[in-house]
Amino acid sequence: MDTPRRRDGLHVRDVDGETVILDIENQRMHNLNVTAAFIFDGIDGRRTEKEISEELASAFEIPIDVAERDTRALLVQFRELGLLA
Repeated sequence: MDTPRRRDGLHVRDVDGETVILDIENQRMHNLNVTAAFIFDGIDGRRTEKEISEELASAFEIPIDVAERDTRALLVQFRELGLLA
């Protein structure tokens, strides 16, 4: 199973209630909405994509198929942005 992991060298901060990722290597800053921040927080190299989806469904009280779709889409986006190892 896929266990996504964050790339080393990212600085994650909470700024005025918003999650901000500073990617110094690529000189980029990313602001995450609540859902994206929840998913990004779950990316630790131990949890599988399925486990992250299940936690999202539970935390936001949404159907598992919606959580799986959202998690998958955000993981693809995080990979494209170079935020995952």
